[in-house]
Amino acid sequence: IEIGTLRLEFGLIDMRELMMRSAALMQPHATQKGVTLVLQYHPEGAPYDPARQNFASVVSPISVRDTPGVGGLEDISTAALLEEGRENECMVIGDAARLSQVLRNLMSNALKFTPPKGTVTVTVS
Repeated sequence: IEIGTLRLEFGLIDMRELMMRSAALMQPHATQKGVTLVLQYHPEGAPYDPARQNFASVVSPISVRDTPGVGGLEDISTAALLEEGRENECMVIGDAARLSQVLRNLMSNALKFTPPKGTVTVTVS
């Protein structure tokens, strides 16, 4: 990132879907070690009031034109975030590939340090 070799592509991400995909990749490791991998999704854990949310404060500090290797923010609008039918989803703006990588790394570490017959719980809220 510092020398501009990593390109970030920002977009609208459903964290529930990302968690499920990452867990599917990690499940064989959990099974092999005898660890239970539990997924929890609590959309009500993040109260959402569109009338009070200032999306400009989230997006505007990042300037796509001024940041080498960062793209995609210009295509994200408040309308996309408020798309009908997404009120019960945990949507974030970020780079899906990098967030997936971080999530898999966290799960991998949790599985590595959990003893057999233990449980790793991943929660999105």
